[in-house]
Amino acid sequence: MKKRNKKYRPREVRGNALDWAIAGVHTFPVETQRDIMKVAMNGFNKLREGIASRDDWNLVCQALNVGEALCELHIGDNLIDDFHRGHEALHQIALRMLSGKSSTCYAHELAAINEALEMHKIQLQLCTQAEFSRAIVRVTNLINGGAQDSVAKTYARLNGEIA
Repeated sequence: MKKRNKKYRPREVRGNALDWAIAGVHTFPVETQRDIMKVAMNGFNKLREGIASRDDWNLVCQALNVGEALCELHIGDNLIDDFHRGHEALHQIALRMLSGKSSTCYAHELAAINEALEMHKIQLQLCTQAEFSRAIVRVTNLINGGAQDSVAKTYARLNGEIA
């Protein structure tokens, strides 16, 4: 039998598993919902003003990714088309940003992104903390598994660095 090369590292143990499980079945407090949306809305507002950086674009994109993952977990699964339209608008904005133009958006792009973010806001009101965590893990796994491009890969592809 081959000897194991890795050192044994025990998994993290939850101090109180019951409290953790109970917290998972509750929705987010209103303040937490506001804090989560505030990050994405700050990025969106900068896009709207035409002064957005790559990080601002990333914040909006990640909010839409999580919204799409929540749709796949059957939380507003009829909203998937709104998220696809929002992603398409972000893609067009990214193309303009990379071509050296500003991050100025067209009215239909702003409307599509705003609609998707509003739907995500509603999802946050409906989903539990555990469902939100599963959505985050789902997005991370899709990116790490190659099924979904990370934002960095998307920018690299748009910039012509990746074929």
